[in-house]
Amino acid sequence: MNILDCGIPVKRGLDLSKTKREDAIGIHRRIHASCSNGYFQFGSGRLICQSNGEWKYNIHCEDRAWTGGRYETKKMYFIWSESGEKVNYTNWNPPNPDIYRNQEHFIQMLDCGRWNDNNCNQKLPYICEKKFNV
Repeated sequence: MNILDCGIPVKRGLDLSKTKREDAIGIHRRIHASCSNGYFQFGSGRLICQSNGEWKYNIHCEDRAWTGGRYETKKMYFIWSESGEKVNYTNWNPPNPDIYRNQEHFIQMLDCGRWNDNNCNQKLPYICEKKFNV
C-alpha cells in the first residue's frame, strides 16, 4: 500500500478523483479541520492553518500520538476502536506491549513510528480513523 501526499491509501480500484482529501490522514500529511475537534498539542509539534482552510499537523520524532488502538481485555488482543477489527500489523517498541499493572490498554505511537501501550491519562495528538467508501 502506498501513501499519497494527502494520506489516502492507494488501492487497486479506488478512484482517487472521487475521494476527498479529508477522507484519510497521515503523519506529515494534511488533516481535515473536522478531525481537530478535541485536539491536544504537545511537544514540538504544531498545528497550522493553511490558506485553503485545511489543517496540517507536523509530528516530529520526539512527539507521541494516540493511534486509536486499544486492548480488548476479554479477547486478550488489541483492536481498532472505530472498526472493532483486530490489530494485525504491529510495530511495538520492545518490551511492549506489556499491559503494565493491567493499566496500559491504549496504543500510542512514539519514536518515529514505534508503538507503546499506555494508560489514557495523557493529552496527546491523535491520528483519526475514518471509513470511506471504495
